[in-house]
Amino acid sequence: DFQGRIVGIVALGRPNDYSDPDGHGTHVAGSVLGDGAASRGVIRGTAPKAKLFFQSVLSADGGLGGLPLNLGDLFEEAYQAGARIHNNSWGSATRSMYTINSVEVDEFVAKRRDMLIVIAAGNAGQAANCLHSQPGYVDWLTVDSPATCKNALTVGASRSSRTSGGYASHTYGQEWPEHFPNPPVAGETVSGNPEGVAAFSSRGPCDDRRIKPDIVVPGTDIASTKSSRAPLRNFWGPYPENAMYAFMGGTSMAAPLVAGCAALVREYYVSSRNHEPSAALLKATLINSTKWLTGNDAVADHHCAPNYHQGFGCIWMPWAIPNPSEPNLKLEFLDTWKDTQRHFVHTGQRFRFQFSISGGNWLRICLAYTDLAARALQNNLDLFVQHMQSGQKWMGNADLPSGLKIPDPDNNVEVIRLKNPQAGDYLVQITATNLLLRQAGQDFALVVTGALASRLVQV
Repeated sequence: DFQGRIVGIVALGRPNDYSDPDGHGTHVAGSVLGDGAASRGVIRGTAPKAKLFFQSVLSADGGLGGLPLNLGDLFEEAYQAGARIHNNSWGSATRSMYTINSVEVDEFVAKRRDMLIVIAAGNAGQAANCLHSQPGYVDWLTVDSPATCKNALTVGASRSSRTSGGYASHTYGQEWPEHFPNPPVAGETVSGNPEGVAAFSSRGPCDDRRIKPDIVVPGTDIASTKSSRAPLRNFWGPYPENAMYAFMGGTSMAAPLVAGCAALVREYYVSSRNHEPSAALLKATLINSTKWLTGNDAVADHHCAPNYHQGFGCIWMPWAIPNPSEPNLKLEFLDTWKDTQRHFVHTGQRFRFQFSISGGNWLRICLAYTDLAARALQNNLDLFVQHMQSGQKWMGNADLPSGLKIPDPDNNVEVIRLKNPQAGDYLVQITATNLLLRQAGQDFALVVTGALASRLVQV
């Protein structure tokens, strides 16, 4: 399923041995870009024509001994090989702490602003010893590191629609009784409800109150490529009638689906818009596409977007970039990583842009930017929108779980989503509410989708 598209393989954990006796890495790679050759196209990754640079970090003792002391070295090796999207289906259970590994991710993206790092949120979700959630629901503050970083895209797991195979028909209480001992989550099936979040999926926020995960996608009973050297006991179950594939689950399985989606978005910007996108632009475009899941566990404690279970929601690619299934969807964007004239250089500075829409079912706006590497938000940009004819105003992330009706002081992603928006002219304002003087300037990415009737024009 990878034939002809592997541009490089490196053995970092076992000298000169990049085989996969575990099966995890091969399964993950298949979800990104497997082309289905061994299944007559039935089982494919989300970007089946992408190319692969594979870094084996499996050590002889079955751990992650191949990871370098500084994660920047891992990312830089892939960057020099031509990769611009880097999937990381691994992490350390550090209970939402911003660790040195988180710093290293943020440092690298700040250095290589055109490489999107995708990271699994972790599988530390539990409902046994809850400090914050209601009894029987999954508790908060369990995101792994380095998924707690600011500048990567952190991915949680929703439930797939699968009703058979693997663990699909089992309940969370049957599979993990020590983590999910009580109803309602204990009695719910592992898969089958695509409106729900996987109970094991790590929840936010980060310990500095930032929203994580950023998004979710299916991560239960995912069928993908099986390493011929990996025993079946390492998987959730065999794929029926085809031993080249198997089922696995976890946020490790969700992250590569997102990495493939990011490759499709990047292809759109390069091929259709003649633009080399920043990591912030890819991140903003994917977050801008999300559907809000409505399962009880997905909206527990806070029913508005974003929350600590599903972040900004579940990626829905038909809402990400123009496509035949959404003929009225238009996309406009700003990506200023190379445009120094549109960098913020002092606190209080603002940029304003105007566009028009003809109405439509919704209007979506997302601001994302690469922040300085340090715990908590350093440079704070805030998003505001006004409908010019009526004067009605909105601000980014107005429905944060904190309940404070103020411009968001904690997150470097902000969204505004309007249902059935009024036709007319809209003014977008981005303000530097706080800007540290430790860099030349702060760039940003802005994505607007809907029934747009004009371009984005600076005013």
